[in-house]
Amino acid sequence: MFNQVEILLRMGVSAAAILPPSELHPDTKRGLLAGKFTVVFCSPEAMSMDIWREMIVQLGERLCLFTCDEAHCISEWGLDFRPEYMEISRVYSILPKSTRWLFLTATCTDQLHQSILDILNIKPDEVQTIAAVPDRKNIYIKWKTGVRSYKQELEWLVDHMRTAGPNAEKTIIYCRSINQVAAVYEDLLSRIGEDAWQGKTHTMENLGITMYHGSIGKLQEQYVLNTFVKVDSIVRCVVCTIAFGMGIQVTDVRHIIQWDRAMGSCWLRRCLLHHSPCCMEINCRCRQVFSHPPQSSS
Repeated sequence: MFNQVEILLRMGVSAAAILPPSELHPDTKRGLLAGKFTVVFCSPEAMSMDIWREMIVQLGERLCLFTCDEAHCISEWGLDFRPEYMEISRVYSILPKSTRWLFLTATCTDQLHQSILDILNIKPDEVQTIAAVPDRKNIYIKWKTGVRSYKQELEWLVDHMRTAGPNAEKTIIYCRSINQVAAVYEDLLSRIGEDAWQGKTHTMENLGITMYHGSIGKLQEQYVLNTFVKVDSIVRCVVCTIAFGMGIQVTDVRHIIQWDRAMGSCWLRRCLLHHSPCCMEINCRCRQVFSHPPQSSS
């Protein structure tokens, strides 16, 4: 969220992020309650707090659009992993009928589509669904059955980071668990050796590879989020769970690897260099947009 807020502020758009009250600057809190921001970002966890739910009620019809990105999480994560996603249905119930809703997702099947509507208690004829095939010429997707050994599959990455150093192409490696993140990270770090550090001192600020997951400390979390987005970042490779990526806008990632997606399969996703400097992950065949039109007051 912070990345998007900074980008909008640089563009001259007033924006803020809703956080727990203890972490929020008093001026930002007053601005939120007064409705002074054009765009406001919020996590489901924060939205479940009474203070922010009351703010929504206070804003009333001034809240013209409520957007839920990664809408598939309402169904896929709401039941167990992050139950706060289910709270979105409560927010939906207290907003004015004039408020428009927009649900965005790139991983929505027909079954998941219906599940989201059921959770939000929206009838199919009350929503407009727009689906588009993301035909991106600059994306090259390669799939192969892995050998169940990241030491063999990632040898090319070790060689690349050794030789390219601070100019290595940015890479994100997604793993299924925190333990797997730690194992892949420690293996890469040991094999890259001294070339993993950009300088004589072995400090976090000089290390070209790092890891990110839900159990890392707040200091490392902020360091990774603030550093990796920079074009000249020291960090060239992030080994992570899916905790990394939601709300992050990095324009120069070249390789996205999904390790052990299912039964040892290895996904290598690479961007063709002659089109766009951005490599984006595409998880399904289409992007679905759910737009819920305002209901009449009659």
